[in-house]
Amino acid sequence: MKKINFHIAYLLTKHECLIIPGFGAFIVSPREIEPPQERGLMRFPIQSLGFNPEIRHNDGLLANSLRKEENISYQTACLQIRSYVDFLNRQLAEEEMVHIQWVGNLSLSEERKIVFTPSSILSCNANYFGLYHFYVPSLKDLEAPLEHPFSEQKEKNEETIFIPINKWILRWTGSAAAVAAALFLVVTPVNEHLRKYSQEANVIPFSSKITKNFTANVETPTESVVPMNIIEGTNLDQTLPMLAQNLPIAAEKEKQKEQTKTENTERKGAEKKDAEKKDAEKKDAEKGKKEEDKKEANKKDKDADKKDSDNNDNNKKNADKKDKEGGKNTVKRQYYIVIASMPTSTLAEKALSDFQKSNFPTAQIISDENKHRIYVRQFEDKEEAEAFLIQFRADYPQHKDAWLLSHKGK
Repeated sequence: MKKINFHIAYLLTKHECLIIPGFGAFIVSPREIEPPQERGLMRFPIQSLGFNPEIRHNDGLLANSLRKEENISYQTACLQIRSYVDFLNRQLAEEEMVHIQWVGNLSLSEERKIVFTPSSILSCNANYFGLYHFYVPSLKDLEAPLEHPFSEQKEKNEETIFIPINKWILRWTGSAAAVAAALFLVVTPVNEHLRKYSQEANVIPFSSKITKNFTANVETPTESVVPMNIIEGTNLDQTLPMLAQNLPIAAEKEKQKEQTKTENTERKGAEKKDAEKKDAEKKDAEKGKKEEDKKEANKKDKDADKKDSDNNDNNKKNADKKDKEGGKNTVKRQYYIVIASMPTSTLAEKALSDFQKSNFPTAQIISDENKHRIYVRQFEDKEEAEAFLIQFRADYPQHKDAWLLSHKGK
């Protein structure tokens, strides 16, 4: 029943009238809004919902919505709506209130008339969700004078102070800065015994010959490691070639390091993918095993039910034969359309409750030899029962495994 309630609430967001065949119609209409007391206040529109029990014909709107969503035939959808209407009438006859979410409540008055109370949150107002009242100022409010925020600051900035500066001071300051820069670039001598424990900074003039040899041996080093014997050397012509030989080696080591790091990352990614693949295969195997076990159990139950049915048919034939021989026929056989079979009465009661709430409110239980079967119809004539079973399987494809049970009446 809940799914039909959902279809009712959804269809009210799209249509102004929704008819429940054989019960009544919900009608959506715009609510009159009182003019606002405050000038310039704008309000969004609101819909109201009412119920008319006199409109009861089938316009096909609700049935087609059920047919598309549940993937069933139009006739099956109409049967479900008929069962839903019977449920509503029973609830109202027992003086119980029927609640439809996002629609409202239905009840019976003392005069035995249907009373509808709309919900505080209606689905028909879903199109206006998120809208709020807002205020539009008048032209008079917009023309009000505004004080300039920078007027006081402008008055303060008008007071300017001039400081006289002599040109001789500017010349003296520039000369002092130039002398300081020259002293900073002068080479400072370092004692030989402190040379190996200290770091140096110097300006080295490059000749065209040194620059040519250096650029020929060095490609694009990113990081260099200079041995101590190079730092201790004093001959520039020997130092630069040694430095050019060490730079490519350092670059090659850095390249190998990056390549090793990339290979490790790819190897870890491949191992992770293999582990995920194995886990997925293991889960699929477990799932397949469970499905096979379930199919095997269902097959055993069906075989047992079929065996019981065959035994009952044989017993019937033997009983009919004995009755004919003895000239008696005091016991009649009954035929049941069975849709489910449970091993315990508890499971049977639970399944019966679910079937009665869905499409089969008249379903019952028949128990025999530790078997509890749920049937939807009972017949005394076998041919009539077989014809109903064929039509039932066509109307309810989900119950295509329904079967005919032959049983002696009490």
